Amino acid sequence: MGNKNLILPENQNILAVFAHPDDDIFGPSGMILTLCEKGNLVFEIFVTNGEAGTNQKTGKKEKDLGEKRKKEAQKSAYLMGVKDVFFLDFDDGSLSNNIYHQVSEKIEKIINKINPSVFLTYEPRGVSGHVDHFFTSMVVSFLASKLKKKVFYYCLSKEQRQFIKDYFIFFPEGYSEEEIDLKLNVEKYREKKEKLIKIHETQVKDGDMVLKNMKKQRPLIENFLVRDFSNE
Repeated sequence: MGNKNLILPENQNILAVFAHPDDDIFGPSGMILTLCEKGNLVFEIFVTNGEAGTNQKTGKKEKDLGEKRKKEAQKSAYLMGVKDVFFLDFDDGSLSNNIYHQVSEKIEKIINKINPSVFLTYEPRGVSGHVDHFFTSMVVSFLASKLKKKVFYYCLSKEQRQFIKDYFIFFPEGYSEEEIDLKLNVEKYREKKEKLIKIHETQVKDGDMVLKNMKKQRPLIENFLVRDFSNE
């Protein structure tokens, strides 16, 4: 940890892996926009379709919520410049040790097709403490270790963490400046990020919270832990 002068990849294949169809946009969308701008081919995997809970726009439980969220994810991903999006269709909220190998195997099949040199996912505590999030981070770390790849782990700084209410039983602390490896200034993407967030209408309450937190940050920074398993 502590390398503040990391160089972002250019003209490479990048694989971003998340649990739910808005985790990229509500999280490291500035990084994804930056990677696309640098000529990388970015691919995304969503482990679930985010079908649990309600449509936050209507306040109702909907059988087709997962399909709606998939469409929102595809629309926002392609607007960022993402090359392709994959959905693994595991049940939202059910990611656990029981399906660890199934998820890993499905992701590895996609890896074998696109041959990414770098992975992007959440930090090991899942940013928000959501079990699906740190399960996904764990699987990506397992595959990165196995395949000797570099991983960019999106995280919150201690300052950013102060802006967010504890909406889970366990909502981890942010990281200190000494722990963060890369601080990426994405201020130039602020307006684009706002538009991307608004695409996710079924998650409007969460989106509004993200927008509110963004307004408190000048400039807009995305933070990352970085681990290169090829050197281990």
